[in-house]
Amino acid sequence: MATLLVFRRRRVSHTSLKIDLDAVHSEAGRIENQEFFQTIKEQVRKDLDEKK
Repeated sequence: MATLLVFRRRRVSHTSLKIDLDAVHSEAGRIENQEFFQTIKEQVRKDLDEKK
């Protein structure tokens, strides 16, 4: 009894990667607008201005 195995190459879809990156970008934007991160950004700007 002989068995023949055939392996097919899977193509990686670039569109699925683009969708995932878009989701990450939108989530990062949502988090960036939260009050906690806004206060941290203000503190960093204040510290940078004081060092000048």
